[in-house]
Amino acid sequence: MRTLRDWFASENDLAPTRAERFTLAGGGLAADFSKNRITDKTLDLLSQLAREAGVELGKILGRVVEADLVVADIDETKHDSSTSALIARTRARLRQ
Repeated sequence: MRTLRDWFASENDLAPTRAERFTLAGGGLAADFSKNRITDKTLDLLSQLAREAGVELGKILGRVVEADLVVADIDETKHDSSTSALIARTRARLRQ
């Protein structure tokens, strides 16, 4: 089994470096995963899983929200405020 010392060794840590490949930044924050037992393959698999899960979640959410677009009176407490506002705006556009 490879150790972190092996992964960070100069002959193994080619450009982009391990720290560069496994540091994610956004919104003023950075998360450095380079010191964890993660590989490029692991990151690829996690990214694939996230994409697939996001698509499935989007389909489920779409079915739930779509049903609320056609009902005359929506229960305002059924969804969070941002989802209710989105439904209201979409319903207004559909009436035009």
